[in-house]
Amino acid sequence: MVTFAFLSRCPITPSFCPGIVAILVLALLGAGALLLFNGRATKLVILLAVGILGICVVSFAWGPLWGAPANWDSLKSVATLLAVGVALLLAVFHDDLRNLRHHPNIAVRVEENLTKEWDGKWWIRGEVKNDGDRPARQCRVKLLRIEGENYATERPNAYLRWEGGIGDFMTLYPDEYWIFDIGTRDQAVPNPPLHIDAYIAHNPVTRDLAPRQLTYTLFLAVYGDNIPSRPFTVTLRIRNAANETDIL
Repeated sequence: MVTFAFLSRCPITPSFCPGIVAILVLALLGAGALLLFNGRATKLVILLAVGILGICVVSFAWGPLWGAPANWDSLKSVATLLAVGVALLLAVFHDDLRNLRHHPNIAVRVEENLTKEWDGKWWIRGEVKNDGDRPARQCRVKLLRIEGENYATERPNAYLRWEGGIGDFMTLYPDEYWIFDIGTRDQAVPNPPLHIDAYIAHNPVTRDLAPRQLTYTLFLAVYGDNIPSRPFTVTLRIRNAANETDIL
């Protein structure tokens, strides 16, 4: 019969070997938990696989030195203990591990072919699409800041509206996409600025970017309840005519 008495007879430091083993095990489990809570489940699986393999190799090679009758007896004892630990991890983190294969995947694009003329205005727009196989819930696009050469940086930190003026969070199902409005240019106004109509709660947050040869850079991000934040930038050159906005 194999026992774990060999832990108290470690040839390196007999009195501290059990503590060292316990610390190593706790460090491994703690690192795995941190990776999970950071949404990096793939790295967790790799870490656990490497850790389990290393423990099995050590127990097989050094088992007889620690008091086990044979290499395989030591390996079987340690493997049984590890199997119990893995079963507990699977029970606790089942949903996170399932998301390794099934999860939403957000793609964003802002291109000139998305611009649209409607109601006497040119609309500068972008698209958010879910390329994954699970819904992306409570999605919203936020304008974080506006920068440009010879332009004082602004930080609106406000949400952009979805097509049709919808100021709400949206759920994107697999292969579904939604258009969001960056701004409009009024054809009835000479040299119209790009008018950005964002919001915070029920309060409007507006900005007007004047036409000029220099560019503006918009820093935006897509947020959702079950997706990591997806930052992206849009660089614009706003010319004099309402239909002349270059997306670089």
